[in-house]
Amino acid sequence: MRALRSAFHLELTDVRIAQLGRRVENEFVGAQVGIMDPMAASLADERHALFLDARTLYFERVPLPAEADLVVIHSGVSHRLAAGEGYNTRVLECKLACELLGVSKLRDVGEADLPRIAKLPEPLNAALDMSLPKTYVSSRLFWQ
Repeated sequence: MRALRSAFHLELTDVRIAQLGRRVENEFVGAQVGIMDPMAASLADERHALFLDARTLYFERVPLPAEADLVVIHSGVSHRLAAGEGYNTRVLECKLACELLGVSKLRDVGEADLPRIAKLPEPLNAALDMSLPKTYVSSRLFWQ
């Protein structure tokens, strides 16, 4: 998208490109993805980590130390999001968990909610197991 923007002199911000990418995934591909991956693809570069608030779309490029080495590990697990292999189901589970917990987004739950989360039926508590660590870990690391 950035190449198209450049080639055709389009007035699109990197955030707008990410929003369009998400829309294509949601409406054309059928994968109900969030904004994190499109934002990373649109905004990231090799010299910075990307801190992102997916609700407000606030982002900050956090410089990586020049001496830092990054390691990428392939888990060996393949995903076929377009085929709906669990991803759209997980999105629905997270939405249902939010309804049962009385919050609009999983990021709105806190440590005080852990007993209520533990009482959620399977597989809803598993959906939270995947989502909560991202919220707690990323915000605690960044803001400390």
